[in-house]
Amino acid sequence: MTDRLAILHIGVTKTGTSSIQSWLAANRAPLAAAGIHLPETLGRQNHERLARIADGTAPPVMAERFAAEMAALPDTVRTLVFTSEAFGSQLTRPERVAPLKALLDRHVGACRVVVYLRRQDEHAVSSFSTAMRAGEPRRTAPLSGRPKDYEALLEAWSAAFGRAAIRPRIFGPGELVGDDVVADFLATAGIALPPDAMPPALGRNPSLRPEAQRFLAHLAEHARASGVVEDDFRALPNRSRLIAALDARFAGRGSLPARAEAVAFLDRCREANERVRAAWFPERATLFAEDFSRYPEVADAPPTLEAMFEVALGTVLALLTEDAPKPDRGARQAEREARRAARAERLAGRGRRGGGG
Repeated sequence: MTDRLAILHIGVTKTGTSSIQSWLAANRAPLAAAGIHLPETLGRQNHERLARIADGTAPPVMAERFAAEMAALPDTVRTLVFTSEAFGSQLTRPERVAPLKALLDRHVGACRVVVYLRRQDEHAVSSFSTAMRAGEPRRTAPLSGRPKDYEALLEAWSAAFGRAAIRPRIFGPGELVGDDVVADFLATAGIALPPDAMPPALGRNPSLRPEAQRFLAHLAEHARASGVVEDDFRALPNRSRLIAALDARFAGRGSLPARAEAVAFLDRCREANERVRAAWFPERATLFAEDFSRYPEVADAPPTLEAMFEVALGTVLALLTEDAPKPDRGARQAEREARRAARAERLAGRGRRGGGG
């Protein structure tokens, strides 16, 4: 059947992707009853494999299983939903997006691309928080990364899928339907809430206080130096219980740059952001809200050794007690998001060095 609709949710990272993916996976049955299919051969929640199949880097068996799943779909399936922030992180040039469009054209008659844009400084700060939870060694400060280039992203996907297929949305306070990213995604994608589906709920975006962030960074460095883990700190046995204990006792606002640093970071994107506004959001005065009041006048000082030591003691005591917290669903989602985001960044970096992505 070639008159099916494919909905592609391409991220970007740090815009509630885990909340959307978790809701879709949890409501797979009622969505199927409504004629909406989430491909299972690509992964239960994240469909990063689709990009690998499209660019020919996936094992042949992966492509074969996906093709078989598509061929076996009943006529009652009218809509396919593909979701992965890897699409928006790895496929940022027309020549990288075109093979995906060609692949989907074999199975559907039309495509709709949903993408969320978050102000670049806020995206960087949130990414830093996730990197600290994952023990990433490359991030040294909240604004140490490269700002997101939304103009290049939208141009690449428009070139492959056509401008009319792209549905960009602003991610931020007061911008989402019902102030919930899942409800907003359903409305943007044109998906009616099935009768038996769970209603969208506000997502959870855990963050740790600066001393807990730096404690994790030092612990990850020590784990690598001592040979406990080869590279990926997330492979540390029982790490999820450690994260749960930290979340329970040291949750709070993470490290923030000075207000002037955040403004300067966004200034690097202003010209491109203005072109995005003019092309995609002409009704807005600016692409993003210009409120920087969350940032302090002076950047947060690095946590002291004493503060990190207090975190270490509190965490060890928690893990030694019988009522030590177990990883909850939100923590597991954050863990998965951290793994996907880190992998996407590594692959994107390789693509840039090799002339792709």
